[in-house]
Amino acid sequence: MNDSTVKAVLGEDGNLVVTSSSNGTTIWQSFDHPTHAILSGAKFVYNNLTKKNHKLTAWENSEDPSEGIYSVELGLDKSVRFTWNHSLEYYTSGVWNGRYFSNFTEMQVRYGLAYSFEYKSYENGAYFTYSLSNKALPFYVFMDTSGQMKITVWQAQTQDWIVVWTKPILECQVCGVCGAFSVCSENNVGLSICQCLSGFEQHYPKDWGLLDYSGGCLRRNSLQCGDKDSFSKMLNIILSRISPSANALAIDSARKCELACLQNCSCSAYAYFTNGNSSGNSIQCSLWYGDLLNIVQLGDKGNDLYIRLAPSQDQLGSTEKESLCLAISIAD
Repeated sequence: MNDSTVKAVLGEDGNLVVTSSSNGTTIWQSFDHPTHAILSGAKFVYNNLTKKNHKLTAWENSEDPSEGIYSVELGLDKSVRFTWNHSLEYYTSGVWNGRYFSNFTEMQVRYGLAYSFEYKSYENGAYFTYSLSNKALPFYVFMDTSGQMKITVWQAQTQDWIVVWTKPILECQVCGVCGAFSVCSENNVGLSICQCLSGFEQHYPKDWGLLDYSGGCLRRNSLQCGDKDSFSKMLNIILSRISPSANALAIDSARKCELACLQNCSCSAYAYFTNGNSSGNSIQCSLWYGDLLNIVQLGDKGNDLYIRLAPSQDQLGSTEKESLCLAISIAD
């Protein structure tokens, strides 16, 4: 870029604008290229012609600003969509009702006096923008490494930024926040929200220290792919939350369901439960294959889930099979 033909100016609104020195035409501006944050006054745009839209993409972790796995973008359905791994939608703002997004009611209740929000649809797309009524109170919106969108406000007294708004409210609502074979709990007072399942250990301990749990957990011992493997019973799981989705089998006993899982070395877990619907109750055997995501500890609802475990070292030379029981309360 030739210094004699262009100039760059950082405005008081935080927008870096590159213009032509000869005619003042804007060549590039940072507001059109958001990273993990969007400043007050910037437009969050969906372009229907190019099929491209602005995205806020979280950092990889608190020390690495490269693109992470969580992003948020505006859709033509008048909503803000949260996605994991650039593909799976795990949360939505709900539709814009003319004053606020339906799932973001706090925009009106808590911030109506200080903030101004605007959503506009036009022929070739749509945009959302926000501004601050009180210019003396700086704030901005960003996508956190936790997969949550947050509003942070500058506190002059403490000389620090504080988070005043978060969506989704609970980290355990975020897809894959704990990675594979890890349980998410908002009740781990003084501990990480993510804990490896019994028989598993942290995949990337350093990342866990940076509050990035998405690498999940690994088995301490490899599966034997036979009847020496055992199962860890987890209580009160909302089975529909687990990824990937289960395969349902027509099996009439819990033991047969367990054996069906043992016969396939890729089977990671099974559940045998009563499935109630409008046609009445039916017994269902569900099998899960591969890495298990989105095991969430919240309450006391759900079904039992049996996690496949390798035999412990002292079991490898024995034909005795011992079932392990891990009682964890899980709910949606």
